[in-house]
Amino acid sequence: MRRIILQAAGRLAPSSMAVRGRARQGSALRRVPHPRLFAVLALIAVLAGGGWLWLRDSSLVSVRRVQVTGLTGPDAGKIRNAVEAAARNQSTLHVRRDALLRALAPYPIVKDVRVTAHPPHALDVNVIEQDPVGAVLLGGRSVPVAPDGTLLRELPATSDLARISAGGTAGPRVTDPRARRAVALLAAAPTVLRSRVAAVRVSRAHGLVAVLRHGPALYFGGLDRLAAKWMAASTVLADRGSAGARYVDLRIPERPAAGGLPPATPGGGTPTAGTTPTTRTSPAAPVPAPPQTSPGPPASPTGSATP
Repeated sequence: MRRIILQAAGRLAPSSMAVRGRARQGSALRRVPHPRLFAVLALIAVLAGGGWLWLRDSSLVSVRRVQVTGLTGPDAGKIRNAVEAAARNQSTLHVRRDALLRALAPYPIVKDVRVTAHPPHALDVNVIEQDPVGAVLLGGRSVPVAPDGTLLRELPATSDLARISAGGTAGPRVTDPRARRAVALLAAAPTVLRSRVAAVRVSRAHGLVAVLRHGPALYFGGLDRLAAKWMAASTVLADRGSAGARYVDLRIPERPAAGGLPPATPGGGTPTAGTTPTTRTSPAAPVPAPPQTSPGPPASPTGSATP
């Protein structure tokens, strides 16, 4: 009897396994989304995208109030009007910064703009202006120049700008090679030192030379390592031992040399006539005073020594 039961169970096992396999396949088929569901989701995505495109350029979010900041030059009024006209053709959900820059292209003083939208109708535009680093002499007139060489013809050349000699330039930027090198030198200078530069010239012997107001000439050589050279200049100029120098050689920034210094004299007095200036690579140590000798006995009226 037991053998018959086991044989019957063996015959039934494959069929039950087949039933379970078909059940799994059926559940997998039931998990596959219907094609109509894909179509519905695609339709919803299209409607949502189209609605967003309609909303972002609609009058519901159109720009009605424009606040312009950062303008200081003589063309501030014209630039403000150009910004407002370009901004009112936009929306707070679709700000076109390139359109603003195209509207400001006739004004070289404008460097960039930063835009902040406040939906539904407000827009803040911060205009970033070019800061002149020097003044290029063109045809007897001083024209301020920006760090990238842009000529700021609409700005007045103030007396604190370093003077740069250049050939005639009819375009919007400096084209003279020497003047471009001088502009690059001034653009790399710290603001404090740049304000002290009276003029920049190019010398065959010393390369780029920055002449300070009430100070020495700075020899830079080429445009390499300008940051290190300006740092060396700051260190030397702050050293009291370099006071009175006629020039500072910065071509090797690790070893700046202050030249044309008057020689040190005993007691700190002024140098006597006929002495030559010196060059120092480091603050000189004070020169010790000569030892004093005791005075001898006074001479007698007859010229012989008294006892």
